[in-house]
Amino acid sequence: LVAKYFGTRRDDPAQGTIEIFGERYVLIRAASLSEEVFALVRRLFGEGREGEAEEFARNSMFDLGHALGRSDAKAFHERMHVTDPIERLSAGPVHFAYSGWASVTIYPESNPVADEGFLLVYDHPFSFESDAWARAGHASDSPVCVMNAGYSSGWCEESFGQPLVAAEVLCRARGDSCCRFVMAPPERIESRVAEYAGARPELGIRPGRLAIPVFLARQRMDQALRESEAGFRRVQELACVGSWQWNLEDNTVEASDELWRILYGTTPQAGRPDLAAAIEDVIHPDDRKAVLSAALSAGETLTGQPMTFRIVRPDGQVRHVQATEPEVRRYAPDGAPLLLIGAVQDITDQVQAQQALRDSEQRFKTLVQNIPGISYRCACDEHWTMQYMSDEVRNVVGYPAADFIGNAVRSFASVIHLDDRRLVAESVARGVKAHRPFMIEYRLVHADGSIRWVYERGQGVFSDAGELAGLDGVIVDVTEQREAQEAVVLAK
Repeated sequence: LVAKYFGTRRDDPAQGTIEIFGERYVLIRAASLSEEVFALVRRLFGEGREGEAEEFARNSMFDLGHALGRSDAKAFHERMHVTDPIERLSAGPVHFAYSGWASVTIYPESNPVADEGFLLVYDHPFSFESDAWARAGHASDSPVCVMNAGYSSGWCEESFGQPLVAAEVLCRARGDSCCRFVMAPPERIESRVAEYAGARPELGIRPGRLAIPVFLARQRMDQALRESEAGFRRVQELACVGSWQWNLEDNTVEASDELWRILYGTTPQAGRPDLAAAIEDVIHPDDRKAVLSAALSAGETLTGQPMTFRIVRPDGQVRHVQATEPEVRRYAPDGAPLLLIGAVQDITDQVQAQQALRDSEQRFKTLVQNIPGISYRCACDEHWTMQYMSDEVRNVVGYPAADFIGNAVRSFASVIHLDDRRLVAESVARGVKAHRPFMIEYRLVHADGSIRWVYERGQGVFSDAGELAGLDGVIVDVTEQREAQEAVVLAK
């Protein structure tokens, strides 16, 4: 099918055209779409901003590749009358090879389905991007096949009609043996990469050092800001963020409407006072000395640190705000700074929510301290992270509670008997789905290797919107009761 498509190629150098299936194609140097782009963007951003430059280049190239992949896939599908999602995907790897992107090898653990379970694991054995880096004699600390990832995921997105993104987990430009990719829906990509890396430790994949594409986020934000100044003001209002800019050429300062609302509760109606004087006027007396000292230093050095402090509005209302680090955004040809910008965010709601959460957690801990058994609370995240666990767990499994909480040394699932893990997972899932408590009896493995029988009663914690936020429960050691029951049965 793909051979038929590309068999219609006609070249007319006199007219500067390459035509395939009635459409014009162009030849572009591989290096100009890979290694040279990174080098150019680094020069444009300047020294000290290499990280920003790489992020900008990577996201821009991914988005371009993604858009090209979708467009090419749509044209191919329509012209060749391919409708089945698997057939659409299957044509992609051959199409990549014919069009010069790369050939593709898809691995059997892939699961190309039109839902959140989508998974594609594949190699680009002859990636034009890694080849360009090799020819330039450069190596990279990060994967470089950004457009390959974008183009492939764009093609598959068009094939399956759902958002998809690809991340390169191994790259020849980084010294790996191949250029390997994992593709999944955007909200699942990080967990899919972590699962793949965990299942194949011999590959040495380091998920934390991978550059997951910011899936068109930069373009969506930039477009929203370009559409209208009203849209920009609305974004600031929703985020409770006010901005300011200081023109160092004429020493003028401008502030957004939202910044005045943060400071005064309203926008000045008649004229605007000096911003520096206005901020000094509303700083909380207990915070004034530290804030003014930091502001003076920032004004002299044009640098500073983010700072959180309180303000008192004219109506007496106390608000918590956070000022960002000032940043120079425009320079003169001689390198002199011309424009300084910064932002102030009202974080009162967050501060109050954090305090309420701390109060709630303290009440929770006080309440459960006297409950017999292991009391716990865990979050509804990828790893079901334990937020709290009572010290009774040490008596049951021989490990301290601290081993299971937060960024844990071990997950609680690791001490559940291997034969009972599925039972526990299914029981919890049924209870959560029905919004009802779940009750399970199962085995735990003590640190010394002995088996402990436990009875667990728990329930899902749901938000006001009905979304699962976590689990609360109690686990009671019933080993002695279980052994006593077995003894009675044996005696009979």
